[in-house]
Amino acid sequence: MKKGLSCLLCLALAFCILHGCSFLRPQETDEKLSDTVIASEIRARIEQAGLPPVRVFVLDGRVTLSGTVPSQEAKQKIVALAKSVEDVVLVTADLQLQKIR
Repeated sequence: MKKGLSCLLCLALAFCILHGCSFLRPQETDEKLSDTVIASEIRARIEQAGLPPVRVFVLDGRVTLSGTVPSQEAKQKIVALAKSVEDVVLVTADLQLQKIR
């Protein structure tokens, strides 16, 4: 009886090693980030970069940025940050440059 149990445990261990214990890991999903999460992540990255806040609208991973920015450089950085967020499909920048008085 003990020999049979030992053999069974050895087989289970070998199976686990050969298959990487995939049955113990949570299943990976192909779920994409929600539009709300994408928008929040973009806003957070813009803030962390010290850039001016802009309006961020997301629908099905397509991002529209709107508002006023101080320079072309700021506009480019904001667009790049938006594009770097996972599950962003397209970025449309309707960002206007501030007029110098």
